[in-house]
Amino acid sequence: MIDEQHNEVFGCGEEVVIGLPEYPTPDEVGAAAAELSAAAAACRMRFNRRGPGNLRKMEKTTVQTSDGFDADVEWLYTWAPAPDQAAHTVAEVEEFVRHVFRHSQGWMRAGIALRRVPLDEAQCVMKYVTEGRSVCGAGAAGCCSGPDSRRLIEMVSGTWGNHKGLYHELAHAFAHAKHNNNPRCPSVMGGSPPGIRPTESDIVSLREFALGKTPVG
Repeated sequence: MIDEQHNEVFGCGEEVVIGLPEYPTPDEVGAAAAELSAAAAACRMRFNRRGPGNLRKMEKTTVQTSDGFDADVEWLYTWAPAPDQAAHTVAEVEEFVRHVFRHSQGWMRAGIALRRVPLDEAQCVMKYVTEGRSVCGAGAAGCCSGPDSRRLIEMVSGTWGNHKGLYHELAHAFAHAKHNNNPRCPSVMGGSPPGIRPTESDIVSLREFALGKTPVG
């Protein structure tokens, strides 16, 4: 049971939802490994609340990912598509979002089971909207709002097919994760290249958050 209700709103521009093509690639960043090691702390994800946040502890089990691999999961977060969607049907949204959320290179690597449940049971509702119609208003390509008992992720319909933005908003939803725009730290929480999935640093950060080991702020 969640006792506290955090109504924090995250508005995200296209540069973080889609990614910036000119952003340094992981290989380019890796070339400066010595410098990066000295700044490793700066590359960890940061959170506005203490873990495990909205994640629910569950019995460790092995499940199959959407791309056909086995993954061990021990934390649960539930979601459902909203009944009203812009530009796409509910079935299309459900199929695409389920594939992204349950992909072997997504947050499941951190041991998080992302389960599609009936709307009235969901901790998070997923909705595609027309530009400017999200809670965050004009200029937001992605938006996360609402209390912890029912977070709302809104994505502008023009971002359809992009998985980075979904991982980004999902981290806002279950962990109140903060943006990280350090160009030396590729992350789904920053302006990393289009197509990026959670990095090794992102995964380690989420595992630490789930265990309550990550400081707030």
